[in-house]
Amino acid sequence: MAGVDSGESKGRDVNRNINMIPFIDLLMVTIAFLLITAVWVSFSRMNANAQVPGTERGPHVDNVTKTLHVRVTETDFVLSWKHGSTVVSETSLPRPTVSGKKPQYRELAKRIAKEWANHGGHTDPADRRQDNCVLHTPNDLPFKDMIAVMDAIYHAKRAMLRNGKRERVSVFNVALAAR
Repeated sequence: MAGVDSGESKGRDVNRNINMIPFIDLLMVTIAFLLITAVWVSFSRMNANAQVPGTERGPHVDNVTKTLHVRVTETDFVLSWKHGSTVVSETSLPRPTVSGKKPQYRELAKRIAKEWANHGGHTDPADRRQDNCVLHTPNDLPFKDMIAVMDAIYHAKRAMLRNGKRERVSVFNVALAAR
């Protein structure tokens, strides 16, 4: 056991043992909590990043791919394909407003898949890259609505060859726009 020695003593014993068992118990509970939390956090990961795709430097400067921008407004969703800073196409879809029920985003998912079929760049199964999508949301958009929009974006799938097998993967890599 650990002990405390204060040096010379005159008539009194000042050496005392410190009980380390409660400290070790607390340490073990903390470690167990952190390990369990780390395992659960890794399962709830979502593929999203805040690195908005920019122009590449080097030999591929003229090979800028089109990017889908999904802008959420108060009344609608605006889907615009941009090639660099040039807007190639822009469509709008009314935002679902169902009172008392959970809004459905099926129409948005169908429209995004249709837009990708018309303007998407990476369609070959041997091409392992994904098209980029930038999500623009207002600051007061509820989190559940932002996740529903991201789910609608991830709904569009295509075939991709991975390890010699054909798999269905999302066509977009989603980036969150920052102001």
